[in-house]
Amino acid sequence: MNEVLEKKLEKLIDAMRENQPGLGADKFNVGDSDDIATGTALTVSWILNPQWITHLLKAYADKRTNCTYKWIINGKLREYNEVEFHKGKVVSGETVQTVTLIIANASGSTVTVDYFIMGWGDRREGI
Repeated sequence: MNEVLEKKLEKLIDAMRENQPGLGADKFNVGDSDDIATGTALTVSWILNPQWITHLLKAYADKRTNCTYKWIINGKLREYNEVEFHKGKVVSGETVQTVTLIIANASGSTVTVDYFIMGWGDRREGI
């Protein structure tokens, strides 16, 4: 193997380590189901453990007619019912971080919505 090929392979392996759960990773898929009355909004927040580097793969809520969706991830607003990160977006920092979902119901009737977040966490070095 030549030096150029070896460096490319090293870079690829490093990218795989950063973007895939490690052996000691803690995979999660947490969510719930709630009824949202007409004219109200549901706010759900997940508090992430600062002792772990948390990677988010998917944030999902059932799509309902006349409902609006807001995911707040790392302070960035995403106005969709579903957000996916194919390589796992790092969403935790040195301090406690949250992932927040806000669903507003303007449909004229109560709606039931299932929602969840899915990803993995790797324990920080030295903690």
